[in-house]
Amino acid sequence: MAASKLALRKLELRGSFSIRKAGCNNHAIGISLLLACSAAIFLLCFMYDDVRTFYGGSSSSEEAVVLQSGLGTTSMNSYGSEEGTVSRPLTEISPSEVDLENAVEERKKSVEALESTGASNDSSIVEESDDSGLNDDSIRSGTPKDKLSQSEVLEMPVGADTTSTDRKSLSGCDISQGKWVYDETYPLYRSKNCPFADPGFRCEENGRPDKDFMKYRWQPHDCDLPRFNPQDMLERLRDQRVVFVGDSLGRNQWESMLCMLAEGVQNKSRIYEINGETISKHVGELIFRFQDYNCTVEYYRDPFLVPQTRPPPHSPSNVTSSLKIDQVSWSAGRWPGANILVFNSGHWWSWEKINRGGGRFQVGNNLTTHGFKEAFHIALNTWASWMEENIDPATTQVFFRSYASVHFRGGSWNSGGHCHEEVKPLTDEDVQKMQKTPWTNKLIVDAINKNIKKKRSVVEFMDVTTSTDYRSDGHSGLYANDVKVMGPTPMNRQDCSHFCLPGVPDTWNELLYATLLARGHGVWGEPIRY
Repeated sequence: MAASKLALRKLELRGSFSIRKAGCNNHAIGISLLLACSAAIFLLCFMYDDVRTFYGGSSSSEEAVVLQSGLGTTSMNSYGSEEGTVSRPLTEISPSEVDLENAVEERKKSVEALESTGASNDSSIVEESDDSGLNDDSIRSGTPKDKLSQSEVLEMPVGADTTSTDRKSLSGCDISQGKWVYDETYPLYRSKNCPFADPGFRCEENGRPDKDFMKYRWQPHDCDLPRFNPQDMLERLRDQRVVFVGDSLGRNQWESMLCMLAEGVQNKSRIYEINGETISKHVGELIFRFQDYNCTVEYYRDPFLVPQTRPPPHSPSNVTSSLKIDQVSWSAGRWPGANILVFNSGHWWSWEKINRGGGRFQVGNNLTTHGFKEAFHIALNTWASWMEENIDPATTQVFFRSYASVHFRGGSWNSGGHCHEEVKPLTDEDVQKMQKTPWTNKLIVDAINKNIKKKRSVVEFMDVTTSTDYRSDGHSGLYANDVKVMGPTPMNRQDCSHFCLPGVPDTWNELLYATLLARGHGVWGEPIRY
């Protein structure tokens, strides 16, 4: 009996121990599950923070993308914000977090690898889009081309923005080679809203009935031009000087730049000529200040870039003036300190403009027998040598703009030449038949390459001839007079050399803007906040 009771007691004790043991096991399992869940939640929080930081946060914190000189043809340089990234000292990491570090690091590496793969895939898509989209008149955007109708493609806003990430870098792209594309989002301004355009360039206001001449943009073959952004350019020009030097085609471009920049200023009265002068072809020096940005956009009438003076003593009686081709012109006193210098010359270097009126060329104190082409070359060498010796490449960028094409048919400017019937750009075949390569361009390039060595990186030949060859429709033609004051232009005195504003000179300034961004010198290589 006693043995039975002892056995029963052992069974009770064993059962009680098993229950307690099971309870302990269940408790341990619960704790383990709780710790595992906590660790998982902690890991997810780290993952979310890392991924959010890696992708740059929400759209409200997107950073501008700026083109810089030296980038590859498919690369961009972005300036990402580091806001929201928190770095904690090691002393604040608890022992329980140490075990998670390896897992977190592995996850971050996975995310980076995934992002890298995605970026690579995106680049290939962009290149395919460029190659296919630039062979026709379509306009690239974030929407796949096959999802757009033809009318949608033609009417979309065009020109890559400086913050766009889906286009090739301008660096390495020959923006002078391309084609004209009709674009409903142009023009960039209207002459009636710009108080700075000469009356002879206000074709629409002077009665020109067709409007399409204002609606073409230049599309390079290998990249997209950034759409001109007046606020962006004005911010970059803050406290700077932009100087145009040359003939009346240079004034055409200068007035275009004033109109384009003025679109970024709400109160136009804060743009003024510092000496109170009004824009006129008879004023040789005009300086407009953008007061809100403390910058000036200046024009100096200097068609030869060398001094035109009285001939030396004892010259023949039929010699009325001379061009001193071994000296830079009077306007050179205004060149130092300019941040952007844009030159042009060539239209006046002809027998009609120089020799017919009794002009000759002079070197030192003596007249010479140079022809006008040879004299032009010597004058360019004089200009280029001055640039090599005097400009500061740390602060100044120089452009020599090429010859701006003229389109007289049936005669020249003074013999009944006309262009009033032109209402659309010429075809490739027309250009090959009608437009010859200007002899001036070769001499400009030769003078730059021969004389500018140390500062070559900031002096550039700017080709606008190639694009302008097509634009026989862009000239003032019969609409070069203020009809309210002077009446219609006579049929035999058409202007087929200067261009309507808005119009072709706006594209020259878009090319200038794009080149400055591609170079990336100084403020042109920095993101702008405005």
